[in-house]
Parts: sequence; C-alpha cells; structure tokens
Amino acid sequence: MPIVALDIKNVKRINAAHIEPDGSVVILGGRNAQGKSSVLDAIQMLLCGAGTMPPEPLKRGTEAGHVSADLGDVVVTRTFTPAGGGSLKVEAKIADGRAVMKSPQKWLDERIGKLSFDPLAFIRADEKTQAETFRQLTGCDTRELDAKRKAIFDERTLVNRQGRDAEGAIASLPYFPDAPAELVLIDNIKADLKAVRDANKLREQAVAAHEDLVHLADIRSAEVGRLECALAEARKSLAAVQSGINDAADKVAGMSEIDDAPLLAKFNAVDETNRHVEANKVRARALAAVDALATKAKALTGQLLTLDETRAAMLRDAKCPVPNLGLNAEGLVTFKDLPLSQASDAEQVKLSMALSLAMNPGLKVVLIREGSALDRDAMALVAKMAEEAGAQVWIERVDDRDAGAIIIEDGNILAGAK
Repeated sequence: MPIVALDIKNVKRINAAHIEPDGSVVILGGRNAQGKSSVLDAIQMLLCGAGTMPPEPLKRGTEAGHVSADLGDVVVTRTFTPAGGGSLKVEAKIADGRAVMKSPQKWLDERIGKLSFDPLAFIRADEKTQAETFRQLTGCDTRELDAKRKAIFDERTLVNRQGRDAEGAIASLPYFPDAPAELVLIDNIKADLKAVRDANKLREQAVAAHEDLVHLADIRSAEVGRLECALAEARKSLAAVQSGINDAADKVAGMSEIDDAPLLAKFNAVDETNRHVEANKVRARALAAVDALATKAKALTGQLLTLDETRAAMLRDAKCPVPNLGLNAEGLVTFKDLPLSQASDAEQVKLSMALSLAMNPGLKVVLIREGSALDRDAMALVAKMAEEAGAQVWIERVDDRDAGAIIIEDGNILAGAK
C-alpha cells in the first residue's frame, strides 16, 4: 500500500504540492530550509497524528491547510486550522463512491511500523535509545536480569580479588612446622624445673654429708694412731662412722644427678615457641578464608551461568524481525554478536531498512531524513531493498543532481513531480 499521490497545502513550509511517485524511491532534493523536511513531516503527521504534530503545523498566515494521500484502495486526509484543530478521514474506495472508515487513526496505527519514519534514526541513536527500541520491537526486556547479573559479576570480582589478596598475605606469613599445636604454659615448665632443682639440691646435700663423713673418718683414723689409749673407743667410733659411710654410700648410689638443661632451654624458648604457635594459627585461619572465598566465587560463577542461560533463552524466544540482531549483557544492541557501532556502514543501512520493512505490517512507506549522508552505494542498497520488499522510500537530500529527484524551493515544487 504505497502512496500513489500526495497533496499538501499550507503545511509548515509547503505552499502547495502535488506528487505522484514513480518507482520505489522518491528523492526530495534542493537547498536547505526550502521545504524538503516539510514534505516528510506532512506525511508523518498525516499518518501518525497527534504525537508527531509540531506546535504550528499550519503555514503561518494561512487560514486552512491539509495533507491528503491516495494509497490505492484508500484515501487519507488530514486538515489543519490556525487554532490547532483539524480532522482526519480515511475513505475506502468502493464501486459507487467512498466509504468512511470508523476510528481512522486506529486503522492507520495497525498498518504503520514503529521505525517507518526515519529508520536511520535507529543507527544514529545513542546506545541506550537503541536498546530501548530493541526491547519495544521484540518485547524482550532483559534489564532486570542484566542488572542482577552485573551485581553478581561485581560481587564475584570482589570475592576473587579478596581471595588473591588473602593468598598474597599468606605468602608473607611465617610457618614453623616443629611448633606444637597449642601454646606452652610456662607455669608447668616452672613446676618441672623446680622439682628437678629440689631433687638435685637433696643430692648435693647427700654428697656433702658423704664427704663430711669421709673427712671425719680420716680424722678418726689419725686419732687412732695418735691416741693409743683411746684406741678401743676410737675403733668403736670408727665402726659406727664406717656404718654411716656405708649407709650414705648406698643412699648416694641410689640417687642419680638429673640434667636440667633441657627444661631450662625449654623455659628460655617458651616465648618464641608460643609466637610460632600463634603464627601457625594465623596462617591456618588465612588458608581457611581463602578456601571460603574460592567456594563463594565458584557459587557465584554458577549463578552467572544460570542467568546467562536464562538470558540466552529469552533472546532465543524473542521475536526479532531481523536475524543476528541481539542485546548483550551490558544492554547494548549487537549485530552478529558485536556492538552495533562496529557494523560497517552498509550493514547499518541494510539493518535499518530491514528493521523498518519487517516492522511495517501494511503501509510500506519509509521516510529517510538526512539522506545526504548516504553515499552512492548506500542509495543503491536502499533502492534495491525497497524494490524487493515492495516498499516506497522517501528520502530528503541536500542536492539537486540526483536523477529523478523532486526539487523543492521556497515551499514549491520546481521539478520532478507529476
């Protein structure tokens, strides 16, 4: 359902224009500010209505204006008044005249695609606007899922960084494999050391007593020699002393000297030992923390995989009108899994046209603004796609050299229109 004939009177910059398009591409040429955009605006206002109306659609200084398009089977007419009012009429052509459609704007809305009016705006738009357009076209909104994924991804990144920091810290922590598992109690060593010293003191006393008795025996023996008169008594005393010597010797023989050097060394080293114990415990806690962080990171990775699978399923089920068009986790529109901005100029033009044509259910009329940005190859591509789709593309270009172009100057058509 292309535009067979277009009539514009007193709309924006246009005084009066009658255009009967020839072919699938209609080029509006001429200098800037002459009325090219006004023709496209008039078509958009005619078909889309209130949302596309400028503050003053009517040419200033005129009392009435209208836009009318013959679409073959129907005629659409919209009028404008100075006060901002107007009317819309959609009439079907029948054998004996015309039948007026009820709810004309609804009838038009059902036949107009969302990107029909300036499809290249999709490519020129910022990434956020492109993503929003994609969501509207496909009904696939992954923002909540993407936000959740980003939060988990950021948390996993933090956990992994903490794990690496913890592992780095462990490398600087000392470890003493010979240290006991628990702290050494110095009071126990003190008690053991006291017992050993007490025992050694008793032995020293016994040794001293033994030595005293030996010395006494020597004295007594000397006295025996010198004191013949006291020999009997001395001998008796000697026998008693000898008996005591024997008893003392037996006692000394039953007592061995205990070496207190190991306990003394242990006592002197208790602080260092306990430092080693504490250091090992700090290291053990650090190792446990690293294991816990690794476990948490693994769990977060599992959550990310689940979200990615859910998101992939959503995109697979989305009714995207153009193959290879998608939305990545950062919310950017992609083409062939690469950001749309990385597509070639030809791919971007082709993609824009494909979106516009695919989303246009009935009225295959496409308006391209700022068409001067299209080079010869891009213009040829647009023409080819329009012809293959049975569509009609209206392009404004700041030029008057395009073959077959409709040249507009000061609100009037100079050449090219029938």
